[in-house]
Amino acid sequence: MIGVLSARFWLLHSDKKNHRTVHVALQRLGVVAAALCLIASGAALWVAAAVMSGKPLAEASDMLGLMLTKTAYGQTGLIGLVLLALSVMFFILWDRARLYSFLLVIVLCAFALSRASVSHSGENGLFSLSVLVEWLHLVLIAVWVGGVAIAAWIVLPIARISSEPSAQQGAHLRPYMESLSLAAMIALIGIVATGLYNAWHRLGSIDDLFGNAYGTALIIKLVFVGVAILLGGYNKFIGFPAFVHAPEKSYALTVLRIESIVLFGVLIAAAVLTSRQPPASF
Repeated sequence: MIGVLSARFWLLHSDKKNHRTVHVALQRLGVVAAALCLIASGAALWVAAAVMSGKPLAEASDMLGLMLTKTAYGQTGLIGLVLLALSVMFFILWDRARLYSFLLVIVLCAFALSRASVSHSGENGLFSLSVLVEWLHLVLIAVWVGGVAIAAWIVLPIARISSEPSAQQGAHLRPYMESLSLAAMIALIGIVATGLYNAWHRLGSIDDLFGNAYGTALIIKLVFVGVAILLGGYNKFIGFPAFVHAPEKSYALTVLRIESIVLFGVLIAAAVLTSRQPPASF
C-alpha cells in the first residue's frame, strides 16, 4: 500500500502519457492490498485468540471477543482493523481528490504504529524510543519493498508495452527511477540504523546470534538484505541508466523483479523474528 502511494508521488514528475493506465492499475492494487491486509489481520487476531485459549481455531470465537475487549493486544488489533477498513475506502475514493492520498498516508502510518506497539518493542510502553524506532523501521521497509515491487510488476512493465519509441519510454520514466533509487537509498540507511538499534537491544551480545531460532532468522534476514542491496546497487549505477537509453536492452526490470522476490524473503524472515523470543529477554 505504501509502495502504491510512493509510486503515485514519484510519477508526478514523469511524463503523463501513460499515467492514466498506471494510475488505474495502482488504484486497483491499492484496494486489493488493503482488503487482503484487512483479512489477514483479522485472521491473525483469530489465531492469537486460539493460542491464548489453547483451543483449536474453530473453538476460539469466545476467546476472540474477550481478547478484543479486555486485552491491549486485542484492542490494538481492533484499531488496526478499523484503520485498514478506512484504507480500503480511501483507495476506492482515491481518484476523486488528492486529499485521499494524504489521508492514506496518515492511516497507514497509524497502522504501522499499531503493529509496532504490539511487537517486542512495545514491552517498554507505547510512548518509548523503542516503539518509535520500530515504527520507523516498518515504514522504511514498506517504502523499500513496496517501491521496488510496484516498479518491477506495475510501472516499468506498463511503460515497456507503450506504443512510444523505446528511447522516449526510458526518458519519460527517468525522474521516477531517480526518485525510486533515492528513496530506496534513504530507506536503506534508516533500516540499517534502526535495525542495529533493535538488534542491540534484543540480542544482548554477538554470541546470541548463534544457537537460537531468533539469531538464525536474523542472520537469514541480513543475508537477504545484503543480496537486495547488491541488486539495488546494480540498478542504480547500471540498470536504470541503461533503461533510460534502451529499455528493451536493459536488465533493469529483470533485476528489479529478482530484488522484489529477495525482499519478500526479508519479510518472511521478519515475520519469523516477531514470533520468536529475543535472546536478551531470556
